[in-house]
Amino acid sequence: MARILPGKNPENYATYISDGATQSDYSLPKIPGFSLGREVGFKLVGNLWHGHCVHFHLVMPNVKDDANLVCHCLDSSREVFAQVRADKGQDHFFPPNVRIQLDGVNTNWGEVTFAHVENMHNQRAFGAQTDVRRNKVGSTHEDVDGLISVIKAHVKNKEIITP
Repeated sequence: MARILPGKNPENYATYISDGATQSDYSLPKIPGFSLGREVGFKLVGNLWHGHCVHFHLVMPNVKDDANLVCHCLDSSREVFAQVRADKGQDHFFPPNVRIQLDGVNTNWGEVTFAHVENMHNQRAFGAQTDVRRNKVGSTHEDVDGLISVIKAHVKNKEIITP
């Protein structure tokens, strides 16, 4: 239900979901039917603000999947969200009701991520009612996963040399 509210009432609701795709699906150079044996795997991270925008990050292989990456993805997509709202003639600041869903966070980096969200909330970067949920490891975010599947299908048989 929470993901439907931003589309119906964008002035009062925002929901955020982030999820990543496996590196094995995104390696460069990618030449269908041919392997150099030296391909570099990248991670694709989708950040979805329901009813507003989607923002993808192509993450270099040397970047660890930790609190720094999660906070960077949230912060940069938050900036995109604000710009998209402004472009639509809506307030550039966040609506009063914000729900953020994080995947996994079963290690100590989850504490850092939640502390970052709480700090941003205290600085009034998020809405007055900010709800942060932790999804269990292995739980999927079907909306982001669906978008990533479309991208995967689109690039499956294409030659891709550079990011």
